[in-house]
Amino acid sequence: MPWSREPHDGWEAPEPAHGGVLHGYQSSRPATKGWTQAETAEYARLWEQWRETAARVHTHRYWHNHRGEDANKARQALKHEPGAQPVLEVEASKPGQDDFAATG
Repeated sequence: MPWSREPHDGWEAPEPAHGGVLHGYQSSRPATKGWTQAETAEYARLWEQWRETAARVHTHRYWHNHRGEDANKARQALKHEPGAQPVLEVEASKPGQDDFAATG
């Protein structure tokens, strides 16, 4: 997705006063037309899915019997149980040519 939701002209950082690039990094962003309606809708859908999943996990009946610090320890322990995995599988696309910035 484009780096900005809204159309933006982008920018090229000015050269540092000392004449070099700060630690090998120079901030810049290309111009972008912003997100499409489909990208905006998908972003909103994913955030809503995340919120619903977080609420489902935090309010699960398992936690009714665990209180305070013990509940936190129990939640953290679940992450390390054999077979622990995300609730939903996410299919990630392979990066394309436009996903990489030229470095020089």
